[in-house]
Amino acid sequence: MQAAVSGFADVLTTSFPTAKAMEQRRDEAYAGIVELISRAKATGRLREDFDPSDLVLIHMASAGVVSATGDAPLDAWRRVIALLMQSLEAPTRAPARFTRT
Repeated sequence: MQAAVSGFADVLTTSFPTAKAMEQRRDEAYAGIVELISRAKATGRLREDFDPSDLVLIHMASAGVVSATGDAPLDAWRRVIALLMQSLEAPTRAPARFTRT
């Protein structure tokens, strides 16, 4: 979605104090993500030191790749996300492998 919709990262990282419904939805989504992170850590899939605020960095990195590659094939951002996902896996798990399609 970030590659297809310009401004997606801005919506995720910007506060909209006058848009109460949007802020509420984003807060609900954030709570769900925090729960997902907690579950992933509990199952041993996600590294223990991962923090929900790391998602902002991931979105920023992905936005940078999308911006820098422009109209290039979509594999660039997919590769970055695959590498990030591998790096976030708990060390005791065998890492997933990225394959180009």
